[in-house]
Amino acid sequence: MIRLQVEDYCQNCEEFKPETQVMSRGYVGTGCKVDTIIRCSNAQKCEKLCEYLKKEGGNV
Repeated sequence: MIRLQVEDYCQNCEEFKPETQVMSRGYVGTGCKVDTIIRCSNAQKCEKLCEYLKKEGGNV
């Protein structure tokens, strides 16, 4: 499965830099399942900025 893990404020962001995390899991005789998560490499920085702006009374 492929999942896009981004916030609403990421929409049309010029600083969006995609990074992927691929996790595979499987058991003997059952095949392998692969999960891919796509997120922005700046996600933590933007989350902190968003929290700060909310504290300061900004509209995010």
